[in-house]
Amino acid sequence: MLVLGKIIHCVACIALIIIVLLQADKGEGLDGAFGSAGTGAVFGKRGASGFFAKATAAAAIVFMLTSFWLGWRPDRSGRPPASIPVDQVPPGN
Repeated sequence: MLVLGKIIHCVACIALIIIVLLQADKGEGLDGAFGSAGTGAVFGKRGASGFFAKATAAAAIVFMLTSFWLGWRPDRSGRPPASIPVDQVPPGN
């Protein structure tokens, strides 16, 4: 389960980076890159801005949820947390 969570987290991270980098300034957006006539057929009437806004929001939500889940999951390794100083660790560990 942990490996699957890490894989989903990495995919969401990479997708978020790619989606944000594909977005252009507020001026032209993706309409200027492909010509404004062709993007209506690919991305709908609102153009690429609506598609990329929804994709960015979805990737960000998945990224945040997996971040919270990976951060709050219990540590089952049996090792003491890294915040405990070495001199306070009981002998035998």
